[in-house]
Amino acid sequence: ELVTALEREADLTTILGREVHSIELRRAALRHHSTTGWRRALAATHGVQGTPPPRVSVLLRDGQPLGSETDRQTGRKIVALLREQLQQ
Repeated sequence: ELVTALEREADLTTILGREVHSIELRRAALRHHSTTGWRRALAATHGVQGTPPPRVSVLLRDGQPLGSETDRQTGRKIVALLREQLQQ
């Protein structure tokens, strides 16, 4: 999954495109290469139910004041782009 994310064509010309790509890479790395990911894979290999993945894997900070309209709009755009990419 990490290799796929690294090889995927990404729009690095915009701040939003770079952030989306960065989030995808961090999520893939955390899912498979963190100690929690390793434990989850180990449990699955042995037929034991491990802890579920966290609901929040990566936080986005875009430099805007917290709670601003720009912050919310950027967040909605990123969520929409990530959902679209996950469906492909």
